[in-house]
Amino acid sequence: MSARAQGLAVVGAINVDLVVSSERLPRAGETVVGEGPRSFGGGKGANAAVAAARAGAEVVLVGAVGDDPTGAETLDLLRADGVDVAGVARLEGEPTGVALIVVDAVGENQIAVGAGANGALDAAAVRAALEPRVAELGCVLVSTEIPDDAVLAAVDVATAAGLPCVLNPAPPTPAVERSVPRGAILTPNAGELRDLLARLRDDGGTGDAVDHATGSARLGGAGASGDLAAGAEGHARPGGAGKPGNAAGAASDPARPGDPGGRDGLAAGADSHARYGDAAGSGDLAAAARNLASRSGAPVIVTRGGDGVLVADGEETFELPAPAATVVDTTGAGDTFNGVLATRLAAGDDLRRAVELAVAAASISVGKQGAREGMPTSEEIEAAVLV
Repeated sequence: MSARAQGLAVVGAINVDLVVSSERLPRAGETVVGEGPRSFGGGKGANAAVAAARAGAEVVLVGAVGDDPTGAETLDLLRADGVDVAGVARLEGEPTGVALIVVDAVGENQIAVGAGANGALDAAAVRAALEPRVAELGCVLVSTEIPDDAVLAAVDVATAAGLPCVLNPAPPTPAVERSVPRGAILTPNAGELRDLLARLRDDGGTGDAVDHATGSARLGGAGASGDLAAGAEGHARPGGAGKPGNAAGAASDPARPGDPGGRDGLAAGADSHARYGDAAGSGDLAAAARNLASRSGAPVIVTRGGDGVLVADGEETFELPAPAATVVDTTGAGDTFNGVLATRLAAGDDLRRAVELAVAAASISVGKQGAREGMPTSEEIEAAVLV
């Protein structure tokens, strides 16, 4: 890859993932018995920070853990991966966040998260961690498993300093809506794009274009999450555990409130043809991305699972395909995508190159169980792009 990245700050949640492997996922009210539990580091912020560090970034993580033994162990894991945790607060009396994850035989998952200390991270702590480091940074990456005021503080510090700011809107909280005019680079999946445009419409945005872009026939209809993740339907697309399939980056990071299965963005995902139609549906998705980009004045990168990504950047709209992948566990691949994207933007790569490398990294990451275990090194990412 090109020269080592400038500094990257990642602002987001830090969890411990407790994973049970079972033949299938439980239905409502049902108990299933499986193997485990196994414990892994997790949380969108921590996962993205690890992905960035492995991809070559000098990364500082801003977040919060409890003053419990789990918090100490979590920070040790991050340090071992080269992540600077000086920006992580240890909050007295708060537990460290925990994600409870069930993964089935084809790599799908269901996730429930106890936010713990993540829910107590405030704007003042974020500003205090970021502002002294602004001169060292090339990019700031923000995710939304933390309170809205903490998200907005991170976006404001980055944009005020003229730094690229990547905002992963999973889920599209009110903070994401309020961040749109601030010019962050947004990385929604199709369902998140739909939801965010609907929020903007309801707040007085232009109705017709948004309605067209988010109509139920085009973007999944009522109840369709529009995920690109391996989510609950992913097994039909990637071809099952250990079998090749397209996984543009995978989708199932912990804590997607209101989204069954906790699915998030890039992976085996949500069958764009089945959910969004054929070429016409793809055109509607592009129109929706351009709509959002026109509102933010910054690129919008829509993750589309096995169909790769769609990028709307000013007058230009382009697509990049996802390489074939062997899918074992999609947990954390969306975080890999965002972490590597931010790393390459911090390094000065142009947007197309940064997205290309991020898609490759996310596809590699689904090959092992655990949110971080499959996250690739910069050398592995480069090799995958050259294939």
